[in-house]
Amino acid sequence: MSVSGNDYLIILNSEFKKRTQRNPSYSLRSFARDLDICSGSLSSIIKGKRPYPIRKVDQALQNLNLDPVTSVKFKDSVMSRRKYKNIVDSIETKKDDHVLNDHQTSLVTDWEHFAVLSLIKTHQYLNSKESNEDFFSNRLGLSKIEANKIVDNLLAANLIKLGQDFKLQRTYQRINTTQDIDSEVLKSAHRNSMHKAEIALDELSPEKRYFGCETFCMSRSNIEQGKKLIREFKNKFSSLLETTDSEDVYRLNIQFFPLTIEEKESNYDH
Repeated sequence: MSVSGNDYLIILNSEFKKRTQRNPSYSLRSFARDLDICSGSLSSIIKGKRPYPIRKVDQALQNLNLDPVTSVKFKDSVMSRRKYKNIVDSIETKKDDHVLNDHQTSLVTDWEHFAVLSLIKTHQYLNSKESNEDFFSNRLGLSKIEANKIVDNLLAANLIKLGQDFKLQRTYQRINTTQDIDSEVLKSAHRNSMHKAEIALDELSPEKRYFGCETFCMSRSNIEQGKKLIREFKNKFSSLLETTDSEDVYRLNIQFFPLTIEEKESNYDH
């Protein structure tokens, strides 16, 4: 049974509608009383502004008189929504991003460096008996010389360290680059990443990748808001999909730019 984090909202609204149809004087306050929850809280819950309190779920199921299948769906949906909110909250409160300095950025500009930083978190790497150079060259399609160079660069940039059994460990859990700075090094990194996307577009079947775009009208005054939304999405996307049993490393590329050319100011003689 497929469960969405919004299913319990659909069930609540449907049940409230049924009760008001049976009794036109039945109000949201009456519904809150029957669910043993305060009316103000219920109003926020139905509007999706706050999650349903877990401690009140069993009481709600008793009072709603739902069928067994719908009861399970309601409870699972509440738990799913709560899990999602906890993840999002943890993302939004993280303060431990390490911003790469110019020296570090110049050393690790290519995609292979970030791929290795992610690969060393997988259980395949942690359980592998291969040497570091063999493991990275096999998983990333690199030569052993290239794999060793990538590791040397990451060590020189102080982004990894040697742990037990010569396994590599990240020095920082989260790494970021400087933002909104016109850097030739970062431009080169983005070109490198887009070239990798071109290869994936040609060599991978659609079920193994996703390419899409959206064209729309927007005011220039909303550029910063757009960037903020993209940064939040990237963090949420990776945090929700990255799990302890991850076996592959993926790259998410996002470009956001105008298609139109800024009009030049014209002076007219009157």
